[in-house]
Amino acid sequence: SGIRLGASVDADASLLNSPTATGDDTNNTDDEDGVTLVPLMPIGQVTVVPVSIQNGSGFLSAWFDWNADGDFNDAGEQMVTAQAVAVGTTNLSISVPAGAVVGPTFARFRVCTNNAALDNCNTPAGTVQSGEVEDYQFQVGRVLVLRKTTLQGSGGPFGFTLTNTVQATGTVTTAAVNTPTQVDGDTGTAGTQVFTITAPTTAVT
Repeated sequence: SGIRLGASVDADASLLNSPTATGDDTNNTDDEDGVTLVPLMPIGQVTVVPVSIQNGSGFLSAWFDWNADGDFNDAGEQMVTAQAVAVGTTNLSISVPAGAVVGPTFARFRVCTNNAALDNCNTPAGTVQSGEVEDYQFQVGRVLVLRKTTLQGSGGPFGFTLTNTVQATGTVTTAAVNTPTQVDGDTGTAGTQVFTITAPTTAVT
């Protein structure tokens, strides 16, 4: 009973560590169903993370291991601090810091009912009297800003095809001579976006 993340929850008799944060998934019921976390989060960009709050109101905290050192104790890693939540979907806006380490890392989400005394879920470790904890693996990605400049006046549209980016194509029309115009790297999102690089150690061509 009480607040939980997503529709499913199970009891764990002991710590269930694994290199990919799936130890709890493969033990008893796979109950990591409360957070929709994209697998690739680009540096310097804001990613919306929907969190499903079920069965009651309470408080939500979240941590991201930006320096990939295996804990959530460093400055700037607690992204949500005891945010009051109710049943339904809470959309978190998570900004990936410029100093985040590119590559795989983890996030932790925790809910509890009261956030006081022995039921304080505003810590990434330890036990409390209510709620649930869910861990997720994701990857911090590099970004590419692609701009086109024309020397004789405005022109276009100019087309681009790239490798090793989430969106492989793009077009741009320049507006003025000698003025760089950014190519939209994510046409599915409003505004002009950067390109997100898929593999962190592979070149973009």
